[in-house]
Amino acid sequence: MNKNNHNFQNRIDRAKWIPPKNVIVEGDSCIVQGSEKRPYRTTLFTCSCLDFQNRKDSDYDYPCKHMCRFAMEKHLLSDVPHTQEEIDEANRNREEEIRQRQEELAPFILSQAQIDDVLSHISEPQLTPYEIYTNTNYFSTDGFVNKEEKYDKKVGDLMDEIREQYQLNKIIPLVDKVQEILSNFKKFCYDYGQYGADEYDSLHDRDFENAKEELEDFLRNDYAENNLEKFEEKKEKAEARAIEKAKAKDKKAIMSAIGFKAIPQANIVNSLFPNNKSYGKKLCKELVDEGKLSKDKEGRKIILSLKK
Repeated sequence: MNKNNHNFQNRIDRAKWIPPKNVIVEGDSCIVQGSEKRPYRTTLFTCSCLDFQNRKDSDYDYPCKHMCRFAMEKHLLSDVPHTQEEIDEANRNREEEIRQRQEELAPFILSQAQIDDVLSHISEPQLTPYEIYTNTNYFSTDGFVNKEEKYDKKVGDLMDEIREQYQLNKIIPLVDKVQEILSNFKKFCYDYGQYGADEYDSLHDRDFENAKEELEDFLRNDYAENNLEKFEEKKEKAEARAIEKAKAKDKKAIMSAIGFKAIPQANIVNSLFPNNKSYGKKLCKELVDEGKLSKDKEGRKIILSLKK
């Protein structure tokens, strides 16, 4: 593959933005986690993403960004500079990559007002310990330990789910669930009197602040990344639909060119696809496989006709 190819270089640049935590190498393949629930299965020669699937049967000469990222993990792609001139060039390229990335992310970056609005859904209630209940042994029992573990897991699972989102209208209901779980647990502890309040304050006094800090970090960073990833996937799907639509149109042109008489495949391909003959041959083969065309041979010539 030609590394000077602009599309190839573009995929290499995009591959650098895939964080290491999203790449799991498994020998000769790897799993790359994107914004979709199902991760991409990637090797050096194939990938399950739409970008590669749309081009794998055509005359492509560059891999997708996930394949490039895997090649980097395998140390097969390297842009390590050596001379001062190369270092300066690498620095300029890096600055340009950052600028371009910031431009791509700009439409999806939340305003401070939007961030503040989401964070306002996390608010620690001010409670007074329940005065009557004074059971001091409960917080050393397995019952409380199990309840505490379930509480931590629920909050952690919800925060993980929030980090996968790219729409505020989906995020806010999840944040409200976090608020409810945090508040209910604090109230539960305080209902056990001053001892329960002391237990909560000694181990969980920062639970609300920690949730807000984690949420703010996501909103300022990963939220825009999630949106850009989703935008690129939607763009890839739109390109896939456009390719299928173009293929259907080209297949119809082949059928019309044949009409009611047998014609050599070479004549059709040279006439309709002079600049992409392999693509024309591929479409003819697909029409034969679909049962729409019949294929015969006259010497070395392939003759096509409409299926009767």
